[in-house]
Amino acid sequence: MTLSWWCFNPGIAFEEFHKLDVGSIILTSGTLSPMDSFALELKLEFPVRLENPHVITPSQIWAGVVSAGPSSCSFNSSYRNRDSVEYKQELGNAIGM
Repeated sequence: MTLSWWCFNPGIAFEEFHKLDVGSIILTSGTLSPMDSFALELKLEFPVRLENPHVITPSQIWAGVVSAGPSSCSFNSSYRNRDSVEYKQELGNAIGM
């Protein structure tokens, strides 16, 4: 039997960098925004920041709710329904379209 204790707070790890007097940290990702809250999570100040605008224009995005698949089967992802063959088949058909 193994008991593990994991800390998923990145701020604790980054505090160690500060204690070690690390001079530079380069973080890159497409999902670090908003930077102010991200800096709070890491418990760091970022004196130099480079943030670029998003590469996708608003006209390239669609957001909506798809409540049923191509054959009108309801997308009910409840615990009782999510393992049914019909639900999985309908979800697959919707993705494949």
